Amino acid sequence: MEKLISVIVPIYNVAQYLPKSLDSIINQTYKNLQIIFSNDNSSSICDEYAAKDNRISVIHRKSRGGVSDARNDGLRAVSGDYIGFIDPDDYIEPCFFQKLYEAIVRDHADIAVCNYHIFGQGLNQTGKTPTVVLNSQQAMELLIADNEVTSYLWNKLFLADLFMESCFDSGYRYEDIRIIHKIFLKSARITAINSVLYHYRIRKGSITNSTVLNKSKELIEALECRCSDLKNTEYYIPACYAEMIQIRRILSDILISHVNKDDFFEEEFDKLKSLYHICQRHIKMIQKI
Repeated sequence: MEKLISVIVPIYNVAQYLPKSLDSIINQTYKNLQIIFSNDNSSSICDEYAAKDNRISVIHRKSRGGVSDARNDGLRAVSGDYIGFIDPDDYIEPCFFQKLYEAIVRDHADIAVCNYHIFGQGLNQTGKTPTVVLNSQQAMELLIADNEVTSYLWNKLFLADLFMESCFDSGYRYEDIRIIHKIFLKSARITAINSVLYHYRIRKGSITNSTVLNKSKELIEALECRCSDLKNTEYYIPACYAEMIQIRRILSDILISHVNKDDFFEEEFDKLKSLYHICQRHIKMIQKI
């Protein structure tokens, strides 16, 4: 018998796109799903879907605690063997869960990753996910480098046990960057398939389209959190280097923008120099060996 897959969908102010997203989930070729809507705006749409499909449960949240809290509520309700995360303004191919589950079974993996399509607001991009099977170290290296394997939660299927004793940091954006390395460290084998199965919508006013400085600052803070978590591991220096590259990119973008950036620029430039010195010391230590 096919294993049960729990699908967590954090619902926020996306009524315009919600039916397409929910239809893509309930019409999956993989039928053994537990579909959890964690809803913080009392949308009647969720209740209407739940009335028609007994696989759906709706968590009506009293406070608007953000996506992290909605996902945490979803995790507490999970009863499946595997977990998937779908954003409510996106949609998935009918075979999304079927192909990811089959890849996990075929390759004896803990996590399956697929390719994706990003669209909206003038964007039309496809990810670079290859077809490959990776051990934990290989996957971590690609994840930290944000190369072929990204920190996105939504294009992955996870063994549910990986989230035991793990939760999303409450009140933060980029919650995926803050947790995904912890999940990868627990996994022994990750499989990836070069099939575009997830469609990610960039929309005006979405959480990832906030003011430039706030968005940049919170991204850097999430990368700092990752570095801190990995400090006593072999991945610390690669994580520092990845943060350094990201800060350099952000500062370059800000330099050519019209954003009021003096305090931000000075603060982040100091971080950039500190990360540079950490990486340089590491290089010198290796050269002495």
